Amino acid sequence: PDSALSPIEGISMGEIRKVVNMRRCIQAKIWMSKFKRIKPKDAPKRPLSGYNYFFKDERVRILEAGIHGTMGFQTMAKTVGSRWKALSEDERTPYKERAKADMVRYRRQMKDYKAKKAAGLAGMTRAEIIQIVKKRKKKKS
Repeated sequence: PDSALSPIEGISMGEIRKVVNMRRCIQAKIWMSKFKRIKPKDAPKRPLSGYNYFFKDERVRILEAGIHGTMGFQTMAKTVGSRWKALSEDERTPYKERAKADMVRYRRQMKDYKAKKAAGLAGMTRAEIIQIVKKRKKKKS
């Protein structure tokens, strides 16, 4: 049983198992971190949802009201979440419209990004791409 003493006096087998399990967890986390997907810096930012836009607006209102110093982030998130749930569909519409517009922006930028990536131009600035295109046009002429 766990109360049995291990070869190391004064330490129970249960304590040793805990340490071994903790070590395995740490090793697994280190191993998984090696395979973590790294997002390219020039990739477009993901679109925000209607709730995200509402949260940003409400956070500004809370900060302007001077309540934030007495309220932690978790409390603020719960407050904003309950306010979002209390909104009618008509009140949510402006936030959802902003989210739709952001989704259109994201899809357009993602399409351009994938085209640049396929052409081998990902990670370059607009000016660098223009120079390359001009050079290609000169070679064809």
